[in-house]
Amino acid sequence: MITMWSNINLRNATITSLRKTTPHPGRLYPAERWHPRDLHPQRRTMRMICSSRPRCPNQPIMMAAHGLHQEVRQWSSKDNNIIVAAKKMAVLMGRLSRLVRGEGGSKRDLIACAKAIAEASEEVTRLAKELARECTDKRMRTNLLQVCERIPTIGTQLKILSTVKATMLGAQGTEEDQEATDMLVGNAQNLMQSVKETVRAAESASIKIRTDAGIQLRWVRKQPWYQY
Repeated sequence: MITMWSNINLRNATITSLRKTTPHPGRLYPAERWHPRDLHPQRRTMRMICSSRPRCPNQPIMMAAHGLHQEVRQWSSKDNNIIVAAKKMAVLMGRLSRLVRGEGGSKRDLIACAKAIAEASEEVTRLAKELARECTDKRMRTNLLQVCERIPTIGTQLKILSTVKATMLGAQGTEEDQEATDMLVGNAQNLMQSVKETVRAAESASIKIRTDAGIQLRWVRKQPWYQY
């Protein structure tokens, strides 16, 4: 009997010890904040962008990506290529944030990511201009054109600044590197804000589109998770 109770107590003590030291898939530990899915950089980026309360206040580019994603996540991407392109930009900007911080990837990856963001931004601009041409409300049309026409210039600047930053990946901490980072952060924030404003203006302008325009662009709000 004594042996049996000793074995039970030993087993319970072992389980308790493991619970304290072994990360659990559904629990965040203050010291490590470790999660099995965090082993994959792309998944970690997606979690930070999609989270309603991101834990990245010291990552301004990631926060800018998160802000855009929060804006567009309320809309279904079905039959809405503007939302598709904007969501793609948010994900790419999250990846750019990790590359700028030196968390994996190479100089070539950083430049390629910035180029992909610029291409996606050009798609947003093209679609917004098509929508503006068919909008019957002059004020809405003008507003949409004004906000979307800023995007290509900012996208081009992003490619240039990312190339400059890529040349300094091995020299973090220098004054030149910090200056390049600050300029890149400001550019990324401006780009994400311009896309957010374009999405809002496009949604408003869609109400005043001629029925015979032939534009296939549907704005359907996603149902909140708590209403399912």
